[in-house]
Amino acid sequence: MKKIKEVSELAGISRRALQYYSDIGLMKNARNEFEYRVYDEEDIERLWRILVCRNLGIKLTDIHDAGSLDGNELKALLERQKIIVESKKQELEKLLRIIKAIEERGMPQADVDSELNFIEHIEKWESEVGGRA
Repeated sequence: MKKIKEVSELAGISRRALQYYSDIGLMKNARNEFEYRVYDEEDIERLWRILVCRNLGIKLTDIHDAGSLDGNELKALLERQKIIVESKKQELEKLLRIIKAIEERGMPQADVDSELNFIEHIEKWESEVGGRA
């Protein structure tokens, strides 16, 4: 059994983060005879899985809802996160295309005489440069 200080150092996270994970039910809340939080190998393995998921951008609530983080639960969690990451990737690629277009063409000019509002004008401009790499 390892004490909270040992586990926090091993994991590279604060003791408060470990306490929080226990408080919200992500980790077991085992205590020794002196009421110190203690962790066994199974707890440390679970913490490792939690930290890997957090590093992948998965929310704590989703990690909690996934339960054991084994087998099908982990597979489903990763599949959902992959969809989220792909969506973000597409948005970031779009932003990169717009940045490159501004670098090449300059900032789009405001058109006060247009029937389009500002947002519609920007969306139109984005669609014009959208296909460019």
